[in-house]
Amino acid sequence: MTDENKKPEELTLVERAEKAAGNLKIENDRQEELLKRQSEENAFSKLGGQTNAGQVPQTPHIETPKEYANRVLNNKVELKP
Repeated sequence: MTDENKKPEELTLVERAEKAAGNLKIENDRQEELLKRQSEENAFSKLGGQTNAGQVPQTPHIETPKEYANRVLNNKVELKP
């Protein structure tokens, strides 16, 4: 039997572990780059003036029964079709 006809040898446990570790390192480096980009985008967003500081949410006006009665008496009520 010649070397060309031999099946490729199966990887040993250590070789498979080394290959897996190499793949993990590649993915970890990729993930680190993505986190760095996300951090930069968050910084630009905050520096861009998109903040809630000093803003008070407005509460909707609740009409009192007296205000409603005045509106009805003054004929300012919108009728729904």
